[in-house]
Amino acid sequence: MALLGLLLALAAVVLTVGVLAANTTRVAVHAFGLTQSGVSLRELFIAGAVTALVFALGLAMMARGLARSRRRRLERRQLVRDSQQQSASLTAEKARLERELEQERARRATAPVSRERTVVERQPIVERERVVEREPGVDGTTGPVVDGGNDRGSGRSRLFRR
Repeated sequence: MALLGLLLALAAVVLTVGVLAANTTRVAVHAFGLTQSGVSLRELFIAGAVTALVFALGLAMMARGLARSRRRRLERRQLVRDSQQQSASLTAEKARLERELEQERARRATAPVSRERTVVERQPIVERERVVEREPGVDGTTGPVVDGGNDRGSGRSRLFRR
């Protein structure tokens, strides 16, 4: 395909050189109600070649625009198809989950009710504590006191530490 394009381009160059070199006569050109006399065939040929290039550029721009529109249209169709497939799969999943829920509800409704309570074991929260010896207080008691980890020894909890 590239070789054919190269051969056509070379043929066009040879034809152009031949036309420009061989034609030196002057003619009158009539276009859109205007007349231009004394135009050489060389100038007329160049004007035609420029007009052909502008026409080819317009065709190329139109082809690219149509290709872009087609690509966007195909992408949109694919997105719609994907969306419909996803919607169908989600609808099927929803129906399956609804069936499972109904089965679970029916199973719970027919199962005997147990009056025993289930004991939930809880893990104790371990905080950093330290034992502080205290001096005899007003009430006369002495012994270890658990302090909440306040390093100042003021007896305030960690909540009020600065």
